[in-house]
Amino acid sequence: MTTGQKIYACRKAAGMTQEELAQQLNVSRQAVSKWEADGAFPETEKILALCRLFSISADELLFGDERPGRSPSDTADDALAAQTISPSHRRHTVTAKEVLGHVGGGLAMLGALTAFILVFFIGFEVEGGLSSSANDLLFNMRSRSFFSYFSDIYREIEQILYSLNGYPGYCSASLYLMAACGTIAATAILLAAATLFPVTVVRYIRNLTGKTEKRPETLALAFFFAFLMGALLLLSVERMHVRMYASETDASLGVVFNDATIAGICIGAVCMAGALGCVIARGGREHGIREAVMRYVFCGISLALCVTVCTLFACGCVQLVPIPGTVDPDASGVVSLGFPTALFMAGIRSAGFDIDLPELYERDYSAVMGLSLIGFALTLALAVLAVFLLTNLCIRIAGGRKKTFGLTLAFALTAVVACVAAGLLANTLAYLLDSTVYPRSTAAGLATPIVIAAVAVMLLVLAIVHSAIGRKTQTPAQNDVPPEQNTKL
Repeated sequence: MTTGQKIYACRKAAGMTQEELAQQLNVSRQAVSKWEADGAFPETEKILALCRLFSISADELLFGDERPGRSPSDTADDALAAQTISPSHRRHTVTAKEVLGHVGGGLAMLGALTAFILVFFIGFEVEGGLSSSANDLLFNMRSRSFFSYFSDIYREIEQILYSLNGYPGYCSASLYLMAACGTIAATAILLAAATLFPVTVVRYIRNLTGKTEKRPETLALAFFFAFLMGALLLLSVERMHVRMYASETDASLGVVFNDATIAGICIGAVCMAGALGCVIARGGREHGIREAVMRYVFCGISLALCVTVCTLFACGCVQLVPIPGTVDPDASGVVSLGFPTALFMAGIRSAGFDIDLPELYERDYSAVMGLSLIGFALTLALAVLAVFLLTNLCIRIAGGRKKTFGLTLAFALTAVVACVAAGLLANTLAYLLDSTVYPRSTAAGLATPIVIAAVAVMLLVLAIVHSAIGRKTQTPAQNDVPPEQNTKL
């Protein structure tokens, strides 16, 4: 038996995968594969580590059953000792890792299954209330599901246009473009559900039956984050939240997720966190406590910042605020809009003109249309980048060597550019929504874009610091590993 065959036999007897053995020895999975295929030979320190891990001697690992100076009776005695002493210890270790593997895979599949079922129930409600010194009113009205972007919303637009006596071409174009943004977002969700979930199920079954060593957690995480980002992207299409206070009257009304969408996000997040915890427990402290804690802190904060940026965009980054003293001295508040909703509002405002827009407003309406479409495209790109970034951050938390700096840089720059587009759009929209008779009463709100840009910059700075510290704390063995050889979940 060759050394590679002996390593393979010991690994299988211990119930370990090549990835798990690579983590224990601080090498790449490809290195373990080459050892087992006799394409490469382990270094001396790795041979000693293998002997300690599998509770065998060095000559047994190197020479197998043909150790020099050993009689057949000695070999038989060693085999009997291995059967009577070692298995009891190995059985306990194997059982613990197998249980964690099955629990982690099961939780990942449960989260993916929940997201897959509830992706077809993604929808929105109009919720809010109006309070004054006289009485209080609460609103909770049913709104559309994401399936309506394939049929119902276009019929609604036809009815709106039919009810208008005359409208410029911008009105119909803006309404249809807003609906097209929703259709694109809904299509992206369906494509993710039709591709990622079946592949996740196949990998889970193959791993469960022992046909592959690849774990299903990575694909399950990618699908859950696709579900989350898709829901937030659709919310950005629907988003309109009005928060106003004037003369002892307090009003708050906005578009929010329905209960099914919230349940899918919460259940999926709990399941994925549990699956990630099982993966971490199975891997152990492969690089030491200090390196592991640093990785958990940096990647955990990066996860939170990334989700915060996407959530703030979905909740309306285009903001309008009343100018104090122009309408009501006590008036205050803010109107938060998504990019497509801002386009919709401008289109409805243009319906008040005749068939042709006045030349005074043509340039501004064209700017609103262009900035709205650019903003939505940037939001879509941000959602796609977030899926890859969040998945890679989770893999890195679990001990993998996934690169995240390039994705973080692209994500942060996209967010900053989108914030600039939101500020410009808010300023132009504030001008168009004001009446041509009364003095200007609305201004652009820049609080949310500034906060989003600041959080994105913090995320980028965190990635730079983490990358710099990681290079300084890398061991020589880690530096010798090619960057493309990443440990997978």
